[in-house]
Amino acid sequence: VYSTDQIAARYILTTAFIRRFDDMRIAFNVKSLKCSFRNNRMLVAISTNKDMFNLMPEAFSGKTAKDKCLRTVREVSSIISIVEQLKLDQNIGM
Repeated sequence: VYSTDQIAARYILTTAFIRRFDDMRIAFNVKSLKCSFRNNRMLVAISTNKDMFNLMPEAFSGKTAKDKCLRTVREVSSIISIVEQLKLDQNIGM
């Protein structure tokens, strides 16, 4: 962790945030997940070989449409939990 602002770092790096960030790693089933905050922006980098923009079930993957939809719901839910934790949808004056 690197920061030039201790207050912002303590606000962001809570045990709840770390738990939700790890939940996101599990939901996306990836080994590497990185997060960066700069200029009032949050960037999450997910290292995966999957086509994250393809929501249609692949013909030979062995996954059913239901499995693919459930995985997508878990992924989106993990992102929403981080937005809620950091109050990214609110102006909190930071």
